[in-house]
Amino acid sequence: MVTQDGRQIRYDEHAGAVVRPFVITNGRTAPDVDLALVSLVRASGRSARQLDPVLADILRHCAQPAAVVEVAARCGQPIVITKILLSDLIQQGAVYIVDALGMPTVSATEDEMLEALLRGLKKLPV
Repeated sequence: MVTQDGRQIRYDEHAGAVVRPFVITNGRTAPDVDLALVSLVRASGRSARQLDPVLADILRHCAQPAAVVEVAARCGQPIVITKILLSDLIQQGAVYIVDALGMPTVSATEDEMLEALLRGLKKLPV
């Protein structure tokens, strides 16, 4: 697709304009807030400023407690992008972390991590 000023942009019939993930995060590659994939996040009910459509979509999916990975899947964004944007929303006070579901530290063995994940999944409502 070509814009009125002659620039070529990628456009998907269903998704709209296609942008690179680093554009969404302003070049950032890591979140400022440490979030596990199974961390539960929830909207606080307040947003201090006008949100761009991607942040607004993420915030909408946080109306009820949701795991970071669940928010990423529902928004159709890569997990790292979702973590960075959730980190921004947490710093603005628009989202807060509900519970990390007992996820062990990075030094845990694979079995410990899988067991913690299983415990976390069992805590989720059916």
